[in-house]
Amino acid sequence: MEKMNSRQAARVLNPLVGRSTADTIENLCLCLDKVGISMASQHDDNSISFFCRSVAAALKFEADNLKDQGPPATVGKSVSVSMTSSSG
Repeated sequence: MEKMNSRQAARVLNPLVGRSTADTIENLCLCLDKVGISMASQHDDNSISFFCRSVAAALKFEADNLKDQGPPATVGKSVSVSMTSSSG
C-alpha cells in the first residue's frame, strides 16, 4: 500500500481519517462501537459488542498515553564514520 502524501488526501479516500491523529482515533472508536452494537444485535451475540468496545477502549487508552508523552524527541545529526582496515 502506497503511503499517503498528506492528511487531506487520506481524508478524501477514507472518511475515518480525521483532521488530526486524535480525531482519527475518535472516529475509529465511534465506528467500532456502532459496528459492534449492530453486529451483536444481528447475531444475537453480545460478545461481539464487548470485543469492539474493548478494542475502542484500548485505542483511547493509547491515545491518552501519547498525549501525556508530549512531542517526540528530536534526533541529532548522524555522524559519518569511515572504517579503515589495516593488513599486517
